[in-house]
Amino acid sequence: MLALKAGNIELLYDHGFLRTLRSDQNEILRMIYFAIRDENWQTLTQHIADEQINIGDNSFSISYTATVVQKNKSIFTWRVIIEGSRMGEISYEIKGKPLEQITTNRAGFCVLHPIQGLAGHSVHIKHAHQSDQEYYFPVMVDPYQPFVDIIGMQWQSYDQSFSLAFEGDIFETEDQRNWGDASFKTYCTPLHIPFPRTLSIDEEVHQKIIFKSLAVSKPSIKQVPLIHTNPARFDLGVNESTDILNLSAACVQKLKEINFSFYGIEVHAYEAVWIQKLGSQIEQGLNLEIPFKIDLIVSDLYIQEIEIFLSKIKLLPISIKYITLFLQSSLVTRQDIINVIPYLKTNLPNTKIGVGTNYNFTELNRNRFDPLYADYISFSYNPQEHATDDLTIMENIETLSSLVQSAQHLYHKPIHISPITLKRRYNPYATDPAALTVTLDQQYDPRIKQPFMAQWADQLLHSLLYTNVAAITLLATVGSLGLMDEKGNEYPLYPEVKQFCNHNVTTPFT
Repeated sequence: MLALKAGNIELLYDHGFLRTLRSDQNEILRMIYFAIRDENWQTLTQHIADEQINIGDNSFSISYTATVVQKNKSIFTWRVIIEGSRMGEISYEIKGKPLEQITTNRAGFCVLHPIQGLAGHSVHIKHAHQSDQEYYFPVMVDPYQPFVDIIGMQWQSYDQSFSLAFEGDIFETEDQRNWGDASFKTYCTPLHIPFPRTLSIDEEVHQKIIFKSLAVSKPSIKQVPLIHTNPARFDLGVNESTDILNLSAACVQKLKEINFSFYGIEVHAYEAVWIQKLGSQIEQGLNLEIPFKIDLIVSDLYIQEIEIFLSKIKLLPISIKYITLFLQSSLVTRQDIINVIPYLKTNLPNTKIGVGTNYNFTELNRNRFDPLYADYISFSYNPQEHATDDLTIMENIETLSSLVQSAQHLYHKPIHISPITLKRRYNPYATDPAALTVTLDQQYDPRIKQPFMAQWADQLLHSLLYTNVAAITLLATVGSLGLMDEKGNEYPLYPEVKQFCNHNVTTPFT
């Protein structure tokens, strides 16, 4: 990364994008970047060439060419000019053309705004097709777009005013905390316009963003987020391995050295072979000598499937701490399945029954239900829904507090985050239904074997102490998504999880 200045604005230049724009050490913008997203919302890779960087006295200019690659083929090219002046003004211009006809959900700019310093603060939106209005950045996670039809915005933060002007498209803002990002995102091309769309070889994408640091002012605050200052302990469990069927004696010993609260397994009760698979799952969990957490995934034949599940599970010598109910064909647990919870509790009186989503928090936020008899609400989390670099992964830890607080505000129940993984397991936003389930290769991140993951695990787990989360399920036992390899050789995050778990985990909400 290269440190730059534009008047009183300090920022970083990172592989063609602008990051961490600050004034007086306060973060004003998190990132300005552009991208091509394919029809399944995957961000395509860009390669930079012809880069020219000139740094002056509190000013700079940058130009380069970026080529977009899909399936090892160049499909789009950008020409980019970025300029920062001594007056605290930054302009960022992109001109792009397809090298062949392409299909895309988005092509152009995105701006990321930090949560701290903005949540609960006012913003003046300049609209393209309606009168200008004042709004507030949301405190609780907004399920949809808090601001739409944008060609400009001005806001106050840390006793200063700032503005953004957008050219070449209409923009709107979403609350990216829904997907685990610690930011609000203002992006090009409103979502009400049908997508994916086709860009022909003779079409040009031409956009420009102008950011300005304005006069000192007093910020307007409607409401500020709640901050938890006292650490609170929570249950911490680990999921079964997705690629190693049997735990070796060395792995079992290593895992037993961690004071895990439970061992998580998935039971797909609609599959023909689930009963045979369950035997192996139970055997591995019994070796760890800790209670089970079962994600029970059913189909529309759930009455029959739950009956069979209960008949089998009651024959096994296991302790089940949690069961989370999910419906195969639904983004959240459906209301009629929630109504079955009293029957489950009659048969499993010592087990807490939860509901929610196997996907991102946004599904809880957009597909609301009455939790009724549920003991807790569950959603999953990964830090790489939109970007994969180290800095983003670390920044996104910040959003966990907002997610827990917003989930409690919505459902008034204890909150579970399960599982926490490095990358997404499912893609419910894919245009192609076949892309719903993400392959194991796509879930793998080589950084799981690198020291960076120890830093990530340490900061993530300690940040959760300052939320009201009741339980989390972290990664998997062994293998490509786990804490160690199949022989028991530790990955760098193993000792961090062990140290934390053995000192900070308890059983709350009993």
